[in-house]
Amino acid sequence: TSHWYFWLVAGFSVPILTLAGGPVGVNAFDTVMLRARESVLGIGVFMLVSVFVWPSSSRRAFEQAVAELVALQQQLFHGYLAMASGSPPTEQLKKLASQAAGTQARLADLLEAAELDSFEVWEVRDAWRRLVGQLEQLTTILERWRNGFDDLDGTLPALLPSLSAFETEIAQRLQAVDDMLAGRSPRHEPTAVALEFDETALARLSHFDRAAAALSRDQLRQLGAISREAHAVVRAVKSAGRVVATTTAGPSWTVASAFEPERLRAVARQFTAFWLVLLVTIFVPDVPNPVGLIALTTSVSLYLCIMPQFSVTALFLPIAFNVLLSGSIYLFVMPHLSAFAALAVLLFCAVFFICYTLSAPQQTIMKSVSLALLVLLLDVENVQSYDFIRVVNWALVFPLLFAAVVVASYWPFSFKPEHVVMRLLRRFFASGARLAAPPAPRGGWSGLIQRYRQAFDVHTVRTVPSRLAVWSRALPRDALGTTPPERLPELVAGLQLLADRLEDLGTVRGYPLDAVLVRELEAERDRWHGGLKKALQSAAESPGRAEASALGAQLQALVERVEQRLEETLTGPAAALPAEQ
Repeated sequence: TSHWYFWLVAGFSVPILTLAGGPVGVNAFDTVMLRARESVLGIGVFMLVSVFVWPSSSRRAFEQAVAELVALQQQLFHGYLAMASGSPPTEQLKKLASQAAGTQARLADLLEAAELDSFEVWEVRDAWRRLVGQLEQLTTILERWRNGFDDLDGTLPALLPSLSAFETEIAQRLQAVDDMLAGRSPRHEPTAVALEFDETALARLSHFDRAAAALSRDQLRQLGAISREAHAVVRAVKSAGRVVATTTAGPSWTVASAFEPERLRAVARQFTAFWLVLLVTIFVPDVPNPVGLIALTTSVSLYLCIMPQFSVTALFLPIAFNVLLSGSIYLFVMPHLSAFAALAVLLFCAVFFICYTLSAPQQTIMKSVSLALLVLLLDVENVQSYDFIRVVNWALVFPLLFAAVVVASYWPFSFKPEHVVMRLLRRFFASGARLAAPPAPRGGWSGLIQRYRQAFDVHTVRTVPSRLAVWSRALPRDALGTTPPERLPELVAGLQLLADRLEDLGTVRGYPLDAVLVRELEAERDRWHGGLKKALQSAAESPGRAEASALGAQLQALVERVEQRLEETLTGPAAALPAEQ
Protein backbone atom coordinates (compact mmCIF):
# COMPACT_ATOMS: atom_id res chain seq x y z
CA THR A 1 0.00 0.00 0.00
CA SER A 2 1.01 3.66 -0.10
CA HIS A 3 1.43 3.52 3.72
CA TRP A 4 3.70 0.48 3.81
CA TYR A 5 6.26 2.15 6.07
CA PHE A 6 3.61 2.82 8.73
CA TRP A 7 2.61 -0.85 8.76
CA LEU A 8 6.27 -1.92 8.79
CA VAL A 9 6.96 0.17 11.90
CA ALA A 10 3.71 -1.03 13.48
CA GLY A 11 4.69 -4.64 12.87
CA PHE A 12 7.98 -4.03 14.63
CA SER A 13 6.58 -1.95 17.51
CA VAL A 14 3.47 -3.91 18.48
CA PRO A 15 5.32 -7.10 19.61
CA ILE A 16 7.72 -4.99 21.67
CA LEU A 17 4.90 -3.10 23.39
CA THR A 18 2.97 -6.31 23.91
CA LEU A 19 5.80 -8.28 25.51
CA ALA A 20 8.00 -5.65 27.15
CA GLY A 21 5.72 -5.41 30.20
CA GLY A 22 6.65 -8.93 31.20
CA PRO A 23 4.37 -11.47 32.89
CA VAL A 24 3.00 -8.92 35.38
CA GLY A 25 0.02 -7.13 33.84
CA VAL A 26 0.31 -4.17 36.20
CA ASN A 27 3.53 -3.11 34.47
CA ALA A 28 2.07 -3.22 30.96
CA PHE A 29 0.48 0.24 30.97
CA ASP A 30 3.59 1.93 32.38
CA THR A 31 5.78 0.15 29.86
CA VAL A 32 3.61 1.17 26.92
CA MET A 33 3.53 4.78 28.05
CA LEU A 34 7.31 4.79 28.54
CA ARG A 35 7.83 3.38 25.04
CA ALA A 36 5.38 5.93 23.63
CA ARG A 37 7.26 8.81 25.27
CA GLU A 38 10.56 7.46 23.96
CA SER A 39 9.13 7.16 20.44
CA VAL A 40 7.74 10.72 20.54
CA LEU A 41 11.09 11.97 21.83
CA GLY A 42 12.93 10.22 19.03
CA ILE A 43 10.56 11.60 16.38
CA GLY A 44 10.88 15.09 17.84
CA VAL A 45 14.68 14.97 17.88
CA PHE A 46 14.73 13.68 14.31
CA MET A 47 12.43 16.49 13.13
CA LEU A 48 14.53 19.17 14.87
CA VAL A 49 17.73 17.81 13.36
CA SER A 50 16.11 17.59 9.93
CA VAL A 51 14.88 21.19 10.09
CA PHE A 52 17.67 23.06 11.89
CA VAL A 53 20.88 20.99 11.85
CA TRP A 54 20.94 18.92 8.68
CA PRO A 55 17.99 19.85 6.43
CA SER A 56 17.47 17.46 3.55
CA SER A 57 14.84 16.98 0.90
CA SER A 58 14.18 14.22 -1.62
CA ARG A 59 12.44 16.64 -3.96
CA ARG A 60 15.53 17.37 -6.07
CA ALA A 61 16.41 13.68 -6.39
CA PHE A 62 12.84 12.87 -7.44
CA GLU A 63 12.65 15.64 -10.04
CA GLN A 64 16.07 14.68 -11.40
CA ALA A 65 14.86 11.07 -11.77
CA VAL A 66 11.74 12.27 -13.62
CA ALA A 67 13.87 14.43 -15.92
CA GLU A 68 16.26 11.52 -16.50
CA LEU A 69 13.37 9.23 -17.46
CA VAL A 70 11.92 11.83 -19.85
CA ALA A 71 15.32 12.22 -21.54
CA LEU A 72 15.68 8.44 -21.86
CA GLN A 73 12.19 8.15 -23.36
CA GLN A 74 13.06 10.85 -25.89
CA GLN A 75 16.18 8.94 -26.96
CA LEU A 76 14.25 5.67 -27.10
CA PHE A 77 11.56 7.24 -29.30
CA HIS A 78 14.14 8.46 -31.82
CA GLY A 79 15.93 5.10 -31.77
CA TYR A 80 12.76 3.08 -32.17
CA LEU A 81 11.61 5.32 -35.00
CA ALA A 82 14.85 4.53 -36.80
CA MET A 83 14.12 0.82 -36.24
CA ALA A 84 10.63 1.32 -37.69
CA SER A 85 12.33 2.69 -40.81
CA GLY A 86 14.38 -0.48 -41.21
CA SER A 87 17.51 0.19 -39.14
CA PRO A 88 18.76 -2.78 -37.06
CA PRO A 89 18.55 -2.62 -33.25
CA THR A 90 21.71 -1.53 -31.46
CA GLU A 91 23.27 -2.36 -28.11
CA GLN A 92 22.91 1.30 -27.16
CA LEU A 93 19.12 1.03 -27.47
CA LYS A 94 19.09 -2.03 -25.24
CA LYS A 95 21.09 -0.14 -22.62
CA LEU A 96 18.74 2.84 -22.86
CA ALA A 97 15.70 0.58 -22.42
CA SER A 98 17.32 -1.05 -19.38
CA GLN A 99 18.16 2.34 -17.87
CA ALA A 100 14.61 3.57 -18.46
CA ALA A 101 13.16 0.50 -16.75
CA GLY A 102 15.49 0.96 -13.76
CA THR A 103 14.68 4.66 -13.42
CA GLN A 104 10.97 3.93 -13.75
CA ALA A 105 11.17 1.37 -10.96
CA ARG A 106 12.71 3.96 -8.59
CA LEU A 107 10.17 6.72 -9.20
CA ALA A 108 7.44 5.45 -6.88
CA ASP A 109 9.80 5.18 -3.88
CA LEU A 110 11.39 8.56 -4.63
CA LEU A 111 7.97 10.20 -4.87
CA GLU A 112 6.89 8.68 -1.57
CA ALA A 113 10.01 10.01 0.14
CA ALA A 114 9.59 13.45 -1.47
CA GLU A 115 5.98 13.65 -0.30
CA LEU A 116 7.08 13.14 3.30
CA ASP A 117 9.97 15.61 3.45
CA SER A 118 8.95 18.27 0.91
CA PHE A 119 5.95 20.53 1.44
CA GLU A 120 6.03 21.59 -2.24
CA VAL A 121 5.66 17.99 -3.42
CA TRP A 122 3.02 17.22 -0.81
CA GLU A 123 0.81 20.09 -1.98
CA VAL A 124 0.59 18.68 -5.52
CA ARG A 125 1.17 15.00 -4.74
CA ASP A 126 -1.86 13.85 -6.76
CA ALA A 127 -0.46 15.57 -9.84
CA TRP A 128 2.98 14.02 -9.33
CA ARG A 129 1.40 10.59 -8.91
CA ARG A 130 -0.54 11.12 -12.13
CA LEU A 131 2.66 12.12 -13.91
CA VAL A 132 4.50 9.01 -12.66
CA GLY A 133 1.61 6.88 -13.95
CA GLN A 134 1.71 8.65 -17.33
CA LEU A 135 5.47 8.15 -17.70
CA GLU A 136 5.04 4.47 -16.85
CA GLN A 137 2.39 4.15 -19.56
CA LEU A 138 4.65 6.01 -21.97
CA THR A 139 7.47 3.53 -21.35
CA THR A 140 5.08 0.60 -21.79
CA ILE A 141 3.68 1.95 -25.07
CA LEU A 142 7.17 2.57 -26.45
CA GLU A 143 8.15 -1.03 -25.74
CA ARG A 144 4.94 -2.43 -27.20
CA TRP A 145 5.39 -0.27 -30.28
CA ARG A 146 8.92 -1.61 -30.73
CA ASN A 147 7.72 -5.20 -30.34
CA GLY A 148 5.56 -4.85 -33.46
CA PHE A 149 8.36 -3.79 -35.82
CA ASP A 150 8.97 -7.34 -37.07
CA ASP A 151 5.48 -7.30 -38.62
CA LEU A 152 6.07 -3.98 -40.42
CA ASP A 153 9.37 -4.68 -42.23
CA GLY A 154 10.36 -1.00 -42.24
CA THR A 155 7.23 0.15 -44.12
CA LEU A 156 5.84 2.49 -41.43
CA PRO A 157 7.33 5.78 -42.81
CA ALA A 158 5.83 5.04 -46.24
CA LEU A 159 2.44 4.24 -44.70
CA LEU A 160 2.33 7.38 -42.51
CA PRO A 161 3.52 10.43 -44.49
CA SER A 162 3.17 12.68 -41.43
CA LEU A 163 5.42 10.47 -39.26
CA SER A 164 8.37 12.87 -39.54
CA ALA A 165 6.23 15.79 -38.31
CA PHE A 166 4.90 13.61 -35.50
CA GLU A 167 8.46 12.72 -34.45
CA THR A 168 9.38 16.40 -34.28
CA GLU A 169 6.25 17.20 -32.26
CA ILE A 170 6.84 14.44 -29.67
CA ALA A 171 10.51 15.41 -29.34
CA GLN A 172 9.55 19.05 -28.72
CA ARG A 173 6.92 18.06 -26.14
CA LEU A 174 9.35 15.91 -24.17
CA GLN A 175 11.99 18.63 -24.40
CA ALA A 176 9.45 21.15 -23.07
CA VAL A 177 8.69 18.81 -20.14
CA ASP A 178 12.41 18.55 -19.44
CA ASP A 179 12.75 22.36 -19.56
CA MET A 180 9.90 22.86 -17.09
CA LEU A 181 11.33 20.26 -14.70
CA ALA A 182 14.62 22.17 -14.78
CA GLY A 183 12.85 25.46 -13.99
CA ARG A 184 13.05 26.89 -17.52
CA SER A 185 10.16 28.24 -19.57
CA PRO A 186 8.89 25.78 -22.19
CA ARG A 187 9.75 26.66 -25.75
CA HIS A 188 6.93 24.63 -27.29
CA GLU A 189 3.20 24.20 -26.88
CA PRO A 190 1.61 20.90 -27.97
CA THR A 191 -0.05 20.91 -31.38
CA ALA A 192 -2.05 18.15 -33.03
CA VAL A 193 -0.48 16.07 -35.81
CA ALA A 194 -2.85 13.84 -37.77
CA LEU A 195 -1.58 10.32 -38.41
CA GLU A 196 -3.39 9.21 -41.56
CA PHE A 197 -2.48 6.28 -43.80
CA ASP A 198 -1.38 6.52 -47.41
CA GLU A 199 -4.21 4.41 -48.82
CA THR A 200 -2.23 3.46 -51.92
CA ALA A 201 0.66 2.07 -49.89
CA LEU A 202 -1.75 0.42 -47.43
CA ALA A 203 -3.61 -1.40 -50.22
CA ARG A 204 -0.42 -3.23 -51.24
CA LEU A 205 -0.19 -4.98 -47.87
CA SER A 206 -1.78 -8.23 -46.78
CA HIS A 207 -4.64 -8.04 -44.27
CA PHE A 208 -2.40 -9.15 -41.41
CA ASP A 209 0.16 -6.49 -42.30
CA ARG A 210 -2.61 -3.88 -42.42
CA ALA A 211 -3.65 -4.94 -38.93
CA ALA A 212 -0.05 -4.55 -37.73
CA ALA A 213 0.11 -1.07 -39.27
CA ALA A 214 -3.21 -0.08 -37.66
CA LEU A 215 -1.98 -1.30 -34.27
CA SER A 216 1.25 0.67 -34.64
CA ARG A 217 -0.68 3.83 -35.53
CA ASP A 218 -2.98 3.38 -32.53
CA GLN A 219 0.04 3.07 -30.26
CA LEU A 220 1.55 6.26 -31.70
CA ARG A 221 -1.73 8.05 -31.08
CA GLN A 222 -1.73 6.84 -27.47
CA LEU A 223 1.85 8.06 -27.14
CA GLY A 224 0.80 11.48 -28.44
CA ALA A 225 -2.16 11.73 -26.05
CA ILE A 226 -0.12 10.75 -22.98
CA SER A 227 2.76 13.09 -23.87
CA ARG A 228 0.27 15.97 -24.21
CA GLU A 229 -1.25 15.19 -20.80
CA ALA A 230 2.20 14.88 -19.19
CA HIS A 231 3.08 18.31 -20.60
CA ALA A 232 -0.10 19.77 -19.09
CA VAL A 233 0.50 18.17 -15.67
CA VAL A 234 4.11 19.40 -15.43
CA ARG A 235 3.08 22.90 -16.52
CA ALA A 236 0.37 23.01 -13.83
CA VAL A 237 2.73 21.69 -11.14
CA LYS A 238 5.48 24.17 -11.95
CA SER A 239 3.10 27.12 -12.23
CA ALA A 240 1.26 26.19 -8.99
CA GLY A 241 -1.91 26.01 -10.99
CA ARG A 242 -4.85 23.65 -10.81
CA VAL A 243 -4.24 20.25 -12.35
CA VAL A 244 -7.19 19.25 -14.46
CA ALA A 245 -8.35 15.65 -14.58
CA THR A 246 -6.89 13.58 -17.38
CA THR A 247 -7.73 10.27 -18.97
CA THR A 248 -4.70 8.55 -17.48
CA ALA A 249 -3.75 8.15 -13.86
CA GLY A 250 -1.20 6.41 -11.73
CA PRO A 251 -1.36 2.83 -10.51
CA SER A 252 -4.38 2.02 -8.38
CA TRP A 253 -5.22 -0.67 -5.85
CA THR A 254 -6.94 -3.75 -7.26
CA VAL A 255 -8.27 -6.99 -5.81
CA ALA A 256 -5.74 -8.93 -7.91
CA SER A 257 -2.80 -6.98 -6.46
CA ALA A 258 -4.14 -7.35 -2.91
CA PHE A 259 -4.22 -11.15 -3.21
CA GLU A 260 -0.90 -11.47 -5.03
CA PRO A 261 0.33 -15.02 -4.18
CA GLU A 262 3.99 -14.05 -3.75
CA ARG A 263 3.02 -11.30 -1.33
CA LEU A 264 0.89 -13.72 0.69
CA ARG A 265 3.76 -16.22 0.78
CA ALA A 266 6.08 -13.54 2.16
CA VAL A 267 3.50 -12.77 4.86
CA ALA A 268 3.27 -16.50 5.65
CA ARG A 269 7.05 -16.61 6.11
CA GLN A 270 6.91 -13.67 8.52
CA PHE A 271 4.12 -15.28 10.56
CA THR A 272 5.92 -18.62 10.62
CA ALA A 273 9.17 -17.11 11.91
CA PHE A 274 7.29 -15.02 14.49
CA TRP A 275 5.31 -17.97 15.88
CA LEU A 276 8.35 -20.22 15.96
CA VAL A 277 10.31 -17.87 18.24
CA LEU A 278 7.15 -17.10 20.26
CA LEU A 279 6.55 -20.78 20.94
CA VAL A 280 10.21 -21.27 21.81
CA THR A 281 10.07 -18.46 24.39
CA ILE A 282 6.85 -19.91 25.86
CA PHE A 283 7.78 -23.59 26.12
CA VAL A 284 11.58 -23.55 26.44
CA PRO A 285 12.70 -22.39 29.91
CA ASP A 286 15.42 -19.78 30.38
CA VAL A 287 15.60 -18.61 26.76
CA PRO A 288 17.98 -15.60 26.79
CA ASN A 289 16.43 -12.20 26.03
CA PRO A 290 13.01 -13.42 24.86
CA VAL A 291 11.73 -9.90 24.07
CA GLY A 292 14.87 -9.07 22.08
CA LEU A 293 14.63 -12.39 20.23
CA ILE A 294 11.03 -11.75 19.20
CA ALA A 295 11.71 -8.11 18.28
CA LEU A 296 14.75 -8.88 16.10
CA THR A 297 13.08 -11.88 14.42
CA THR A 298 10.05 -9.73 13.62
CA SER A 299 12.28 -6.98 12.25
CA VAL A 300 14.26 -9.31 9.99
CA SER A 301 11.21 -11.20 8.71
CA LEU A 302 9.32 -7.95 8.02
CA TYR A 303 12.19 -6.63 5.94
CA LEU A 304 12.23 -9.94 4.08
CA CYS A 305 8.63 -9.19 3.06
CA ILE A 306 9.98 -6.12 1.23
CA MET A 307 13.07 -7.88 -0.17
CA PRO A 308 12.05 -11.57 -0.39
CA GLN A 309 14.96 -12.39 -2.73
CA PHE A 310 17.51 -11.49 -0.05
CA SER A 311 19.57 -14.47 1.16
CA VAL A 312 19.18 -15.02 4.90
CA THR A 313 22.60 -16.66 5.14
CA ALA A 314 24.18 -13.38 3.97
CA LEU A 315 23.18 -11.89 7.35
CA PHE A 316 25.27 -14.28 9.42
CA LEU A 317 28.74 -12.78 9.09
CA PRO A 318 27.67 -9.10 9.37
CA ILE A 319 25.62 -9.85 12.50
CA ALA A 320 28.39 -11.92 14.04
CA PHE A 321 30.79 -9.04 13.42
CA ASN A 322 28.37 -6.54 14.96
CA VAL A 323 27.91 -8.72 18.03
CA LEU A 324 31.68 -8.68 18.43
CA LEU A 325 31.89 -4.91 17.77
CA SER A 326 29.00 -3.93 20.04
CA GLY A 327 30.12 -6.36 22.77
CA SER A 328 33.66 -4.96 22.65
CA ILE A 329 32.38 -1.39 22.94
CA TYR A 330 30.12 -2.40 25.83
CA LEU A 331 32.82 -4.28 27.78
CA PHE A 332 36.05 -2.45 26.99
CA VAL A 333 35.19 1.14 25.97
CA MET A 334 32.10 2.23 27.88
CA PRO A 335 33.48 1.51 31.39
CA HIS A 336 36.13 4.17 30.74
CA LEU A 337 33.62 6.91 29.86
CA SER A 338 32.71 9.41 32.56
CA ALA A 339 30.77 12.15 30.78
CA PHE A 340 27.86 12.47 28.40
CA ALA A 341 30.01 14.18 25.74
CA ALA A 342 32.28 11.13 25.46
CA LEU A 343 29.27 8.82 25.23
CA ALA A 344 27.74 11.00 22.50
CA VAL A 345 30.97 10.87 20.48
CA LEU A 346 31.14 7.10 20.91
CA LEU A 347 27.54 6.58 19.76
CA PHE A 348 28.04 8.90 16.79
CA CYS A 349 31.19 7.07 15.68
CA ALA A 350 29.56 3.64 16.03
CA VAL A 351 26.38 4.62 14.17
CA PHE A 352 28.36 6.41 11.45
CA PHE A 353 30.61 3.36 10.97
CA ILE A 354 27.64 0.99 10.60
CA CYS A 355 25.70 3.29 8.26
CA TYR A 356 28.79 4.00 6.14
CA THR A 357 29.89 0.39 5.73
CA LEU A 358 26.32 -0.82 5.04
CA SER A 359 25.14 2.06 2.84
CA ALA A 360 24.22 0.07 -0.28
CA PRO A 361 20.46 -0.36 -0.91
CA GLN A 362 20.77 -4.17 -0.87
CA GLN A 363 22.28 -3.93 2.64
CA THR A 364 19.21 -2.29 4.20
CA ILE A 365 18.32 -5.36 6.27
CA MET A 366 21.87 -5.76 7.59
CA LYS A 367 22.06 -2.07 8.49
CA SER A 368 18.74 -2.08 10.37
CA VAL A 369 19.58 -5.21 12.34
CA SER A 370 23.08 -3.92 13.13
CA LEU A 371 21.77 -0.59 14.46
CA ALA A 372 19.11 -2.35 16.54
CA LEU A 373 21.75 -4.71 17.90
CA LEU A 374 24.03 -1.79 18.83
CA VAL A 375 21.27 -0.08 20.84
CA LEU A 376 20.13 -3.28 22.54
CA LEU A 377 23.63 -4.44 23.49
CA LEU A 378 24.89 -1.10 24.82
CA ASP A 379 21.74 -0.64 26.94
CA VAL A 380 22.60 2.93 27.97
CA GLU A 381 21.06 3.91 31.34
CA ASN A 382 21.46 6.68 33.92
CA VAL A 383 23.18 4.23 36.28
CA GLN A 384 25.27 2.03 34.00
CA SER A 385 26.31 -1.51 34.90
CA TYR A 386 28.32 -4.05 32.91
CA ASP A 387 28.00 -7.80 32.70
CA PHE A 388 29.81 -10.23 30.41
CA ILE A 389 26.88 -12.66 30.59
CA ARG A 390 24.70 -10.03 28.91
CA VAL A 391 26.90 -10.13 25.78
CA VAL A 392 26.89 -13.94 25.82
CA ASN A 393 23.10 -14.04 26.09
CA TRP A 394 22.73 -11.72 23.13
CA ALA A 395 25.17 -13.83 21.14
CA LEU A 396 22.98 -16.88 21.86
CA VAL A 397 19.90 -15.08 20.53
CA PHE A 398 21.12 -15.11 16.94
CA PRO A 399 21.35 -18.87 16.34
CA LEU A 400 17.69 -19.05 17.39
CA LEU A 401 16.83 -16.10 15.13
CA PHE A 402 18.59 -17.62 12.12
CA ALA A 403 17.05 -21.03 12.76
CA ALA A 404 13.53 -19.57 12.82
CA VAL A 405 14.00 -17.46 9.67
CA VAL A 406 15.72 -20.28 7.74
CA VAL A 407 12.95 -22.76 8.63
CA ALA A 408 10.33 -20.20 7.57
CA SER A 409 12.19 -19.70 4.27
CA TYR A 410 11.70 -23.39 3.40
CA TRP A 411 8.38 -24.16 5.08
CA PRO A 412 5.50 -23.79 4.32
CA PHE A 413 6.83 -22.19 1.09
CA SER A 414 10.29 -22.36 -0.38
CA PHE A 415 12.09 -19.08 -1.09
CA LYS A 416 15.10 -20.61 -2.82
CA PRO A 417 15.57 -18.46 -5.96
CA GLU A 418 15.45 -21.44 -8.34
CA HIS A 419 12.16 -22.62 -6.79
CA VAL A 420 10.63 -19.14 -6.93
CA VAL A 421 11.66 -18.65 -10.57
CA MET A 422 10.05 -21.94 -11.62
CA ARG A 423 6.95 -21.11 -9.58
CA LEU A 424 6.64 -17.71 -11.27
CA LEU A 425 7.09 -19.27 -14.71
CA ARG A 426 4.36 -21.83 -14.02
CA ARG A 427 2.03 -19.07 -12.82
CA PHE A 428 2.80 -16.95 -15.89
CA PHE A 429 2.13 -19.71 -18.43
CA ALA A 430 -0.96 -20.99 -16.57
CA SER A 431 -2.49 -17.49 -16.53
CA GLY A 432 -1.48 -17.00 -20.15
CA ALA A 433 -3.20 -20.26 -21.11
CA ARG A 434 -6.45 -19.09 -19.51
CA LEU A 435 -6.21 -15.72 -21.27
CA ALA A 436 -5.58 -17.47 -24.59
CA ALA A 437 -8.56 -19.83 -24.21
CA PRO A 438 -11.52 -19.33 -26.54
CA PRO A 439 -13.90 -16.67 -25.18
CA ALA A 440 -16.75 -18.07 -23.09
CA PRO A 441 -20.19 -16.49 -22.57
CA ARG A 442 -20.53 -14.35 -19.45
CA GLY A 443 -23.54 -13.98 -17.25
CA GLY A 444 -24.68 -14.30 -13.64
CA TRP A 445 -22.33 -15.36 -10.87
CA SER A 446 -20.16 -17.44 -13.20
CA GLY A 447 -19.58 -14.39 -15.36
CA LEU A 448 -18.58 -12.33 -12.32
CA ILE A 449 -16.15 -15.01 -11.16
CA GLN A 450 -14.75 -15.25 -14.68
CA ARG A 451 -14.15 -11.47 -14.82
CA TYR A 452 -12.31 -11.57 -11.49
CA ARG A 453 -10.31 -14.54 -12.71
CA GLN A 454 -9.40 -12.73 -15.90
CA ALA A 455 -8.35 -9.63 -13.93
CA PHE A 456 -6.13 -11.84 -11.78
CA ASP A 457 -4.59 -13.49 -14.86
CA VAL A 458 -3.93 -10.11 -16.51
CA HIS A 459 -2.27 -8.91 -13.29
CA THR A 460 -0.14 -12.06 -13.23
CA VAL A 461 1.19 -11.82 -16.79
CA ARG A 462 1.74 -8.08 -16.29
CA THR A 463 3.80 -8.37 -13.09
CA VAL A 464 5.64 -11.70 -13.34
CA PRO A 465 8.31 -10.46 -15.83
CA SER A 466 9.42 -7.67 -13.48
CA ARG A 467 9.48 -10.11 -10.53
CA LEU A 468 11.54 -12.54 -12.57
CA ALA A 469 14.01 -9.76 -13.39
CA VAL A 470 14.62 -9.37 -9.65
CA TRP A 471 14.72 -13.06 -8.76
CA SER A 472 16.91 -14.03 -11.73
CA ARG A 473 19.72 -11.88 -10.33
CA ALA A 474 19.58 -13.95 -7.12
CA LEU A 475 19.91 -17.30 -8.91
CA PRO A 476 23.05 -19.27 -7.94
CA ARG A 477 25.35 -20.24 -10.77
CA ASP A 478 24.68 -23.96 -10.27
CA ALA A 479 20.95 -23.47 -10.84
CA LEU A 480 21.56 -22.13 -14.36
CA GLY A 481 23.16 -25.32 -15.65
CA THR A 482 24.63 -24.63 -19.09
CA THR A 483 22.73 -21.35 -19.50
CA PRO A 484 25.02 -18.30 -19.20
CA PRO A 485 23.77 -15.58 -16.82
CA GLU A 486 23.92 -13.08 -19.69
CA ARG A 487 20.91 -14.75 -21.31
CA LEU A 488 18.57 -14.22 -18.37
CA PRO A 489 17.58 -10.71 -19.53
CA GLU A 490 16.53 -12.30 -22.84
CA LEU A 491 14.14 -14.56 -20.93
CA VAL A 492 12.63 -11.58 -19.11
CA ALA A 493 12.34 -9.59 -22.35
CA GLY A 494 10.67 -12.52 -24.12
CA LEU A 495 8.15 -12.98 -21.31
CA GLN A 496 7.42 -9.25 -21.32
CA LEU A 497 6.72 -9.41 -25.07
CA LEU A 498 4.42 -12.39 -24.58
CA ALA A 499 2.67 -10.61 -21.69
CA ASP A 500 2.04 -7.56 -23.89
CA ARG A 501 0.60 -9.70 -26.67
CA LEU A 502 -1.65 -11.64 -24.28
CA GLU A 503 -2.93 -8.39 -22.82
CA ASP A 504 -3.58 -7.06 -26.33
CA LEU A 505 -5.44 -10.27 -27.12
CA GLY A 506 -7.78 -9.65 -24.19
CA THR A 507 -8.35 -6.08 -25.39
CA VAL A 508 -9.26 -6.89 -29.00
CA ARG A 509 -11.80 -9.49 -27.91
CA GLY A 510 -14.11 -6.61 -27.11
CA TYR A 511 -13.97 -5.23 -30.65
CA PRO A 512 -17.19 -5.65 -32.70
CA LEU A 513 -16.97 -8.06 -35.65
CA ASP A 514 -19.18 -8.39 -38.69
CA ALA A 515 -21.52 -11.40 -38.68
CA VAL A 516 -19.97 -12.67 -41.94
CA LEU A 517 -16.48 -12.70 -40.42
CA VAL A 518 -17.75 -14.43 -37.28
CA ARG A 519 -19.53 -17.13 -39.29
CA GLU A 520 -16.66 -17.83 -41.64
CA LEU A 521 -13.75 -17.58 -39.18
CA GLU A 522 -15.16 -18.71 -35.83
CA ALA A 523 -14.02 -22.32 -36.16
CA GLU A 524 -10.53 -21.29 -37.26
CA ARG A 525 -10.31 -18.70 -34.50
CA ASP A 526 -11.28 -21.25 -31.84
CA ARG A 527 -8.76 -23.72 -33.27
CA TRP A 528 -6.02 -21.08 -32.99
CA HIS A 529 -7.07 -20.19 -29.43
CA GLY A 530 -7.05 -23.88 -28.50
CA GLY A 531 -3.59 -24.43 -29.98
CA LEU A 532 -2.16 -21.42 -28.16
CA LYS A 533 -3.78 -22.53 -24.90
CA LYS A 534 -2.37 -26.06 -25.30
CA ALA A 535 1.14 -24.71 -25.94
CA LEU A 536 1.04 -22.46 -22.89
CA GLN A 537 -0.37 -25.24 -20.71
CA SER A 538 2.49 -27.48 -21.80
CA ALA A 539 4.97 -24.77 -20.79
CA ALA A 540 3.18 -24.31 -17.45
CA GLU A 541 3.43 -28.01 -16.59
CA SER A 542 7.21 -28.13 -17.07
CA PRO A 543 8.74 -24.69 -17.83
CA GLY A 544 12.28 -26.06 -17.87
CA ARG A 545 11.56 -28.85 -20.34
CA ALA A 546 9.39 -27.16 -22.96
CA GLU A 547 10.74 -27.58 -26.50
CA ALA A 548 10.86 -24.03 -27.83
CA SER A 549 11.39 -25.02 -31.47
CA ALA A 550 8.49 -27.49 -31.48
CA LEU A 551 6.12 -25.02 -29.83
CA GLY A 552 7.22 -22.27 -32.21
CA ALA A 553 6.62 -24.47 -35.27
CA GLN A 554 3.21 -25.51 -33.97
CA LEU A 555 2.09 -21.93 -33.31
CA GLN A 556 3.49 -20.70 -36.63
CA ALA A 557 1.48 -23.36 -38.49
CA LEU A 558 -1.68 -22.23 -36.70
CA VAL A 559 -1.04 -18.58 -37.58
CA GLU A 560 -0.41 -19.40 -41.25
CA ARG A 561 -3.64 -21.38 -41.39
CA VAL A 562 -5.62 -18.53 -39.84
CA GLU A 563 -4.03 -16.02 -42.24
CA GLN A 564 -4.80 -18.18 -45.25
CA ARG A 565 -8.42 -18.65 -44.17
CA LEU A 566 -8.74 -14.91 -43.50
CA GLU A 567 -7.48 -14.03 -46.97
CA GLU A 568 -9.94 -16.48 -48.52
CA THR A 569 -12.80 -14.98 -46.51
CA LEU A 570 -11.92 -11.35 -47.30
CA THR A 571 -11.66 -12.08 -51.01
CA GLY A 572 -14.85 -14.18 -50.96
CA PRO A 573 -17.87 -13.89 -48.64
CA ALA A 574 -16.59 -10.73 -46.91
CA ALA A 575 -15.26 -8.96 -50.01
CA ALA A 576 -17.94 -6.24 -49.77
CA LEU A 577 -16.99 -5.19 -46.22
CA PRO A 578 -15.57 -1.68 -45.70
CA ALA A 579 -11.81 -1.48 -45.27
CA GLU A 580 -12.02 -0.49 -41.59
CA GLN A 581 -14.29 -3.46 -40.82
